[in-house]
Amino acid sequence: MKSRLLALAFAVAAFAPSASAEDAVLYQYRAGMIRDGASGAVAQLQAAMNPALAACGIDKVLQPDGAFGPGTRSAITQLSACEAVSARLEPDSPARSGAITAALWQVLLPGTPLPDVDTRAAALKLTFEATDYDRMEWNYCQSSPRYNPEEGQPVCYSNDRASYITWGPNGATAGHGREVQAILNAFLAAKPETSGAELDAAFGSEAPAVRRMLELNDANADSPLEIYLCGVWMDPARRAAWKVGFKTFGTIPAVGEIYRDVYQSQSFDGGKIATFYKVWTSPEFALPVTEIDHAFFVDRSTQMSISGPALTSALRTLKAERGEAWPPSPADVRRHIALNVRASNKAVVADRLGRDLAFYAAQIGADALTDEERSAEKRGRPNADDLGLSDARVMPAFSPTPTLPHPMPAGTVTPDEAAMCPVAVLAPQLPPKK
Repeated sequence: MKSRLLALAFAVAAFAPSASAEDAVLYQYRAGMIRDGASGAVAQLQAAMNPALAACGIDKVLQPDGAFGPGTRSAITQLSACEAVSARLEPDSPARSGAITAALWQVLLPGTPLPDVDTRAAALKLTFEATDYDRMEWNYCQSSPRYNPEEGQPVCYSNDRASYITWGPNGATAGHGREVQAILNAFLAAKPETSGAELDAAFGSEAPAVRRMLELNDANADSPLEIYLCGVWMDPARRAAWKVGFKTFGTIPAVGEIYRDVYQSQSFDGGKIATFYKVWTSPEFALPVTEIDHAFFVDRSTQMSISGPALTSALRTLKAERGEAWPPSPADVRRHIALNVRASNKAVVADRLGRDLAFYAAQIGADALTDEERSAEKRGRPNADDLGLSDARVMPAFSPTPTLPHPMPAGTVTPDEAAMCPVAVLAPQLPPKK
């Protein structure tokens, strides 16, 4: 019976190309958990592993949640020792030590394209952001002590009054950037015959309120949009219902795809990534863009603004220092940017350096790190190597998707809607210094 199950589980793999010396690591768990999200490639492989584990008589079931840690690594190691899988792997395949490799992917998901560099760079970003497409947070009065007039706390404290809502791995906001609205509008426009019904089903009784958000102007402080969403937030039941709605909405496969497409556009992170490419490949510096460079650009573009002049100035300084020894290694270039082009928000600086280390610490070696870098290093695990990214491979030219139409709506709130938002919430104070 077992042999029949094995034959059934892997019959389709017999038509895939046989294992070769090219068995590149795609994902591996070493020092830090990789969190690729419930709709990502790791989750896809985890789901494909379960019938294979059963067919091999291995008493283990994986939750296809995209979290790659010791449990998934152990399951891969066991599966790679199963005869039906082992025969399709090279003797020294990293899959035997628990890595997701190209050969293992082809065995379990024949005909499914391998996760490309962009997909794996996004997984590293998602790991650092520690959120998914089904996660939404309110940003009104989010700082302690929490606004609670009934309990004697009438002051609203906030270190970010311009975002209102934060959603998903790129931190899409419904405030002044209006990325949430751009994604929802793109979703509704993609398949008008079905997408509206999907949105309504996800948000239930709050769906009209979500659609109302798309109509409201946010050009100035105390805008109609800020006032309206404040009114929703003031009702704890509605506040919770929106979080549940986004949790349901975020599990729709097309939502993640559209979310990523919006951020790849010139209007959002795509334009920032293109700025990196333009500076790197300019005649003045003529630097190749490697796979790890690309992932570095993606992660920085997610968290901070990108200035072409600031990047150019930093690289000119580095080029002057190196003289005839130009160009330096890609890791040395990334390190120079990490230490010299800092986030403007002081609260982000240490976290940003920790993330930057994931893109150069393994290449330059622990002994070369400064005390500042060592203190931030815990944030830099896992690293780009764990996603199979390499400085030995150069990326093709990068082009963001076209600028998205994202006009500012003209809608205003009604008197009843305006009355639902307290004045204190519209005039938050910075959190008290500790």
